[in-house]
Amino acid sequence: MIEIDMTNKFERIDAEVEDRDGILSFSNSMFKLGEFMGALKKAFRYEGLDQLGKLLSQRGGVPTLKEHKHLWFYEGLDCEILRVNGKSWEKGKVRIKVTLEFCPDESEMPQTDSPLDELRKIISQEN
Repeated sequence: MIEIDMTNKFERIDAEVEDRDGILSFSNSMFKLGEFMGALKKAFRYEGLDQLGKLLSQRGGVPTLKEHKHLWFYEGLDCEILRVNGKSWEKGKVRIKVTLEFCPDESEMPQTDSPLDELRKIISQEN
């Protein structure tokens, strides 16, 4: 597996399953993680997909992304890979996955109590 982040402090956010209702904030904008991930995937599958298709078509022999979208994103396309440390070509499938990762700032001290604990107390008192 190729790792781009040498510090490896980023963690994958599973915005489709467990963290779907988590909140992501950029200065003055807030999004539910599921909503943000959905928009990211939609943008990549359409505008980004068109651009990627143009780049790959220059090499020829690559299945078109628009016509094989389901294979590219879900089932995978048949291919072969020759790894740097491999001994020979390995047959398999390749697919595109769009992920969201988060790396906490080192300057922030880990909190023992959740900032939402106070809100939870207020809600439970009202019920």
